Amino acid sequence: MDRVWKGRSRRPPFFEKSSHETRLQASFLGPKRLKLRHAAQIDKALRRGVPLRLLDVSGDLRPPVYEFNPMLVLQFANLIESVISSPATAPSREARVGFLNFLSKASGNDSGAEILKTAQKYKDLTEFLLEAVHPVLLTMYRRKLNRTPAGSHNDREHRLALAIEGGAMRGCVSAGMAVALHHMGYSDAFDAVFGSSAGSLVGAYFVSRQLPYEGTQIYYDWLPFMGKKFLDIKRIGRGLGLGFLLDGDIVDFLLNKLGKPLLNLDILLKDIVQNKQPLDWDRFRVNDSRQPLKVVTSGLWSQRAIVLDSQHGNIRDLPSLMACMRASMLLPGLAGPVVHLPVYSESTNLTPHYLPLIAPSALPRFAPQAPCGLVSEPLADALLYEPVPFRSAIADGYNHVLVLRSRPDGKRVGRLGGIEAAVENRVARRFFAGKHKLRHVYEYMRQRKHRIRYMKDMLMLNEATNEKSKLQVEAFDGVEKQGYAFAVALDSSAAEIARVSMTRKRILEGVRAGFARLYDVAIPDPQKRGLGFQEALKVFPSNLPGVIEAITSSNSSATSFPLVPPVFDDSTDSIGDPAELADYVTRAAAIERRRRHITAQEANSGYPATHIC
Repeated sequence: MDRVWKGRSRRPPFFEKSSHETRLQASFLGPKRLKLRHAAQIDKALRRGVPLRLLDVSGDLRPPVYEFNPMLVLQFANLIESVISSPATAPSREARVGFLNFLSKASGNDSGAEILKTAQKYKDLTEFLLEAVHPVLLTMYRRKLNRTPAGSHNDREHRLALAIEGGAMRGCVSAGMAVALHHMGYSDAFDAVFGSSAGSLVGAYFVSRQLPYEGTQIYYDWLPFMGKKFLDIKRIGRGLGLGFLLDGDIVDFLLNKLGKPLLNLDILLKDIVQNKQPLDWDRFRVNDSRQPLKVVTSGLWSQRAIVLDSQHGNIRDLPSLMACMRASMLLPGLAGPVVHLPVYSESTNLTPHYLPLIAPSALPRFAPQAPCGLVSEPLADALLYEPVPFRSAIADGYNHVLVLRSRPDGKRVGRLGGIEAAVENRVARRFFAGKHKLRHVYEYMRQRKHRIRYMKDMLMLNEATNEKSKLQVEAFDGVEKQGYAFAVALDSSAAEIARVSMTRKRILEGVRAGFARLYDVAIPDPQKRGLGFQEALKVFPSNLPGVIEAITSSNSSATSFPLVPPVFDDSTDSIGDPAELADYVTRAAAIERRRRHITAQEANSGYPATHIC
C-alpha cells in the first residue's frame, strides 16, 4: 500500500525525472508545495494523500517561435500542388502557368521530369517549414488563404472548432479574443463554436457576426450600467442561508424559496440580449445552419457535460437560445434555480423526465406545483463538468480545436482561500443538498472535484499546445476520440479580471488584453508579433464612446454606433511572384534549420530549450 506523503518528508517516489521535472517549492512558514506540469501527476499526488492546497498547478504556455510567415509558405505550397497533383489548388489558371514558367527556368530544362523534380524539391522545403506550425493554426491559415465560406469546408480530416471559456465577467477576455479572430478574418474558418457559461454568450455574437462592438458592449457598457440590478453582492446572504440579514428584504425572505439571486440572469438574457442590445436572430439562424453554436451545460443527474444546439431542437428561437444560455451560466446558488429544458422528439441529447415544467425552487414559497411535462434533468453551470469546452468538441468529432481561455496562464489554480472556500461550500450545500436534494453534486463540489477537473484541463491543453500532441477524450458513446488543441491565454504578467468585476475601465482593459494576446499568437507574420496591443487600441481606442452615451444623446441611438471598425491590413501575407516566393521559402528553411539545430543543442546540454509551437 502506498504510504501517505507528508508535506515535509523526502521527495515523493512517484515523480519521474524529465525535462519537465516536478519540483518542490519551499514555503517560508508552511509545508512544501508540489509543482506539477502534467495532468497525470495530479491523480498520482491525490491518490497518495497530498492535499489539494499543496499542489502548485500553473501553466507554461509557450508562443510560436518560428521566424517565417506560414501564409506565404502555404501560398507557395498551393502552387506546387497545382503542378504535382491538383491544378485546382492554384488561385488561378494564370498563376499556375506563371509558376510552370518559373519551374522551367529554375530547373534549366523544359522536360516534365525535371520540372516535377524541381517542384518536389520545393515541396520538401514547404513541408519542412510547416512542421513547425501547430496543426490548429495551420488549418486556420489554410482556410483563410482559400477563402472558403463557413459550412463549405469539405475536409473530414480537419474539422475545426472554436471553444470559448466563460468565467462570469472574466469572459470579457474571451470576448476580446473572439473580436481579434473576427478582425483578422478567421470568422469563417471554424466548423462549429462551443461555449461554456459566459463563453456561450460570446459564441452567439461571434456566430451572428455582431462584432467588434455589439457583443463586447454587453460586457463593458451594459452590465456596468445595470450595476446592482444585475449583480448585487448583498444578495449573497440568501445564498448562504442567512435569510434577510444582509439585504434586509423580509418580504423576499417570506415569499421566495431561493431568494433574489446575486447574479440576475434575467437582466442579461431578457433585458439586454433580447431588447437593449439584441442578438440578430435572423443572421444568427442563417449562420448557425453553417457554423452551429454548441452551448455546454452540466447535467446534475447524469453528472456530465451536455451539449445543446439547434440540431437537437434545443435552440429553436431567441427565447430558447436564452434558456440554453441560462442553463450554461447558472452559477450554483448565485443565479437562481436549476433549469429544466423542454424535450422534443429530436432532442436525443437529453433524456426525458416527467417532471414539473418549472422547478419547485423557482416558484414562490406558497405556490402550488407547476404542471408536469417531458423535460430534461436539472441543468446548471458548465463549470461543474466542463468549464473549458474542448472535450465536448473533440468528442463530437472536431479534431482541431482553438481554445480561448479567460484565465491568465501561469497563475496558480486549484484552491480557494479559506473564506472563499467556506462560502463556496456553504452555498453549494444549501443549493444542492438543501433546496434541490442533489446531495451527490454537493459532495462533488465539497471535494473540489470541479477544480481538479479545471487543473487537469489546463495542463492537458498546455501540453497539447506546446508539444503539438493529440488529446484523447471519451466520447458520449464511450468511444475514445483524439484531436489537436491549441490554447490561447494571457500570460502570468496579466492581472486576472475578477468574476464579479463591474468597472467599465477594468473590463475594457480585459477586452483589449484578450484581443492583443490572440493577435500576437495567431498573426502569421513574425514581424507583427508584439503589436497586438497597438492593434487593440485601433479597435477599442481610449476615447471609445459608450452605448449609454449614444442612448442619452439627443441625436443618437443604441443601434447607430458611431465607430467604424478599422480594416485589418494583411497585405504582408501575399506575394504574387513565384520567384520571390521561392526565394523566401529557401531562406526561411535555412533559418528554421539553424534554429532547430540550436534548440536541439540546448536540449542535449541540459539548458531549457525553446519548444516549437
